[in-house]
Amino acid sequence: MQLNVAMQQWGSEDQRWLGSAHGVDAAQTVTLNGEKLTAFAKDGVIPSGIALKKEGSRWEPVTDAGDTLAGFLLTSQSFKEGAGDVVAPMLDHGRIRVEHLPKGGFDVTKLTTPNPLFVLVGEKKED
Repeated sequence: MQLNVAMQQWGSEDQRWLGSAHGVDAAQTVTLNGEKLTAFAKDGVIPSGIALKKEGSRWEPVTDAGDTLAGFLLTSQSFKEGAGDVVAPMLDHGRIRVEHLPKGGFDVTKLTTPNPLFVLVGEKKED
């Protein structure tokens, strides 16, 4: 796990993808598969809003229309490639503004079976 001591500078993050505050106070703590996050990391940070699915005992990004959406990464996480898994908060129900989800993520409006715990608003913009 990525539990190293490190000094970091943080600014505000873009959480426009959250359609309401509903559910943010009850996020579930999950372990993200560090090997599957490399494509999303930019400048050592994984952005909030990545759609997640459960695979075994860990969570990873949704990549296919047949995947089962478990939730969305609630807050941005620092990430160092090769340093292992990441413990993070996952939003497991709520309203999602699809047009503001991070670029490069799977278009959750294309899921074969949508998760009924989420209200998806809008359409995903092309990357």
